[in-house]
Amino acid sequence: MSEQLRRVFRLSSISNPEAFAKDVWINFQNVENRLNSITIGDLDTTGTASSSTYLNGDGEWSEIATTDITSGVLDDARVASSNITQHEADLTLTESQISDLQAYLTSVDISDINTTGTPSTSTYLRGDGEWVTLPHQTTEVIRVPFSGPADVNVTDTLEYGTATINTITGSTVNSESISLPVGLYKFTVKVSLSGTVTNGNVGFILNKDGSPYSSHAGSNYIRNSSGHEEAGDTLVDIIEYTSSGTFSVDTEQQAASGTIALATDSYLLIEKL
Repeated sequence: MSEQLRRVFRLSSISNPEAFAKDVWINFQNVENRLNSITIGDLDTTGTASSSTYLNGDGEWSEIATTDITSGVLDDARVASSNITQHEADLTLTESQISDLQAYLTSVDISDINTTGTPSTSTYLRGDGEWVTLPHQTTEVIRVPFSGPADVNVTDTLEYGTATINTITGSTVNSESISLPVGLYKFTVKVSLSGTVTNGNVGFILNKDGSPYSSHAGSNYIRNSSGHEEAGDTLVDIIEYTSSGTFSVDTEQQAASGTIALATDSYLLIEKL
């Protein structure tokens, strides 16, 4: 204990107590002033004090490591989004955790899908992400009944009535021919015949632009015996038109002469492929 402190406890032995008390007060003031002027550099520490280091309880200046944070919640502003890495295997989200998920899903439309080609009423999305027309898709047809001539057991051309269906754009049904635009077409000629000609047979020829295209349908034999007075046949072919053209059906006598008529259920069906 210093001599001055000893004097504090033995004031009776101090010859001038007032002067001694004044000295003690002055010394305490000096201590207070010194404490108020202490700086970081006055501390007895290790490490380097800087704007990024903090003083540990062991007297060392060091940075705070992530392993030092074992509790509490960091404010969002203290964590940069660029420093966040989330592994997919660790991430599990439910729909309720994403507030606008349902609204987003219900707002997705065709234009939001990353595809090629052009979406339209006639195209469909293929598995490779391209909008295409369906292969071999029949979207345009003509169905028209045959209306004559009265006798087909001659060399002649079949006549057409009013088309019951005509969705082929650019086509025209004429009295003895069909005008067609460029395209690939399937033709189906369905004929039903009746007559009292003994051993009669009628052939039918498909014509492209006025010239024979297909072989004859020659199995329309009418025997005219034991009630055999009817026959029928169907001729099918596919014809491509690289430029607009016409289609017609000719008839020819292939056996005995005599009148053979077309039944009312005879018709021509054209399908654009």
